[in-house]
Amino acid sequence: MLGPISIPVLGNLFQLAYYIKKTGSPLGAFKLIKDQHGPIFTIWLGPYPAILICDYELAVEAMVKKGANFVDRWNPPNVDVLRKGHGLMFSNGDYWVEQRRFILHTLRNLGVSRNIMERRILDEFHMRFENVKPDDAIFINEVFELLTANIINRILFSYGFDEKNLDKFYSLKKRMDYQLDNANLLEACVPEFAQKFSYFKKRSEKMMEPFFDVKNFLQDQIVERMEEIKNGTHEVGEEPSDFVDAYLMEIQKMKDNHIESSLSLEALVMAVFDLYFAGQETTAATLAWAVCYFLNHPDVSKAKFQQSFSHMNFDMQVVERVRNELRDVTGGNRDLSQNDKLKTPYFNATIHEIQRLANIVTINLFRRAAEDVQIGGVTIRKGQAVTAQIGNILSDERYFADPDKFNPDRYLSDEKLESQTIPFGIGKRACLGESLARAELYLIIGNLVQRYKIEAVDKTPSENPLNASSAARKPEKFYIRLNEIK
Repeated sequence: MLGPISIPVLGNLFQLAYYIKKTGSPLGAFKLIKDQHGPIFTIWLGPYPAILICDYELAVEAMVKKGANFVDRWNPPNVDVLRKGHGLMFSNGDYWVEQRRFILHTLRNLGVSRNIMERRILDEFHMRFENVKPDDAIFINEVFELLTANIINRILFSYGFDEKNLDKFYSLKKRMDYQLDNANLLEACVPEFAQKFSYFKKRSEKMMEPFFDVKNFLQDQIVERMEEIKNGTHEVGEEPSDFVDAYLMEIQKMKDNHIESSLSLEALVMAVFDLYFAGQETTAATLAWAVCYFLNHPDVSKAKFQQSFSHMNFDMQVVERVRNELRDVTGGNRDLSQNDKLKTPYFNATIHEIQRLANIVTINLFRRAAEDVQIGGVTIRKGQAVTAQIGNILSDERYFADPDKFNPDRYLSDEKLESQTIPFGIGKRACLGESLARAELYLIIGNLVQRYKIEAVDKTPSENPLNASSAARKPEKFYIRLNEIK
């Protein structure tokens, strides 16, 4: 298969490091390789051949039409050492099937995807913003991080973070940020023998430290819950109030009925780890990017869109157009609801564009081919690592004209683009928190915009990510002021 020439043992690791430095990001590096070798190519991550699919149609062919062949996860050696097969993100086989089925069922029972979750999101939104004063300088990144953390933490543990336990949140967040900001695919794929060298050994230990800190924190919370149930200070009713209760009840049920199951304390700890990470990090970053784009793009009018939508005022700011549309629907005197989605086409388009351009995940997790298979005329061998490289698909010029430009109107002129915007992944391993994340983005951004005018404090935030080479693209830290619209 086509791809850059590799060297024994180290593969393309040095080449990738050079391309990342040259282009400023992994996405830029993969685009460079795609331009040279085509939309499906092989790179060698040390001794491991990995196939990247950077085309939407080919991704659908592989992960949807032939998706049964790409269910299992392919993991670098470090991941298996850390997780020992547990959790949802990196597990495989019957374990993954049972865990995913139970988690999806439990989240639905807890109200995710239902009106009860909308109420929780709106309650958290009002708690964070209703006492804001016009002169307040709001550290918006932190506000969104705390808001989304509270939503997922209430699902998992039935409590949120407030003045009494904020230190817990900041301690947890600091460790998760360190791991995410310093996660490095190139180092994760260094051959096992090389990891014994002093440099790589120290780096590996440094990366493992925050992972175990977070894991131990979550495990302590779960063990504390188990003790409370045992001594009667926490009562579990017929219907569990949170995810941890539901999981512990299922473990006990399996034991009582002598049924073999993958559900265990270790599995619960890693499931909570994955749900917390997936439910907080990416959504908080996307919300911050939304405000960043609103502040940076006062006018995205295009003549070709004016021709098709001449009845609209294209001299308005994006945020004004969104606000006018939302207030026409709500009358400006009630919260925006998910039931309003069909009446808010421009706002829906704006959310798609925010997610497309924010492009949070720089490289997607790999899957493992179960059998030899042909994709786009290219043979992928059994056992090979494969990923649909979403970041490069979302910036493909063939689908998205001027892909680096923020332009929600592109979705109004081409309805096919919505289905080609796949920030939550594709196929059987797509993000299971998609419905919660979509609800959070719609309700939080929508109600923020319809209720407040947004201004930058000191300077407009940069559209360049804080650390372009990290595992997640986050905007720089910035402050805003909010003036309530009467």
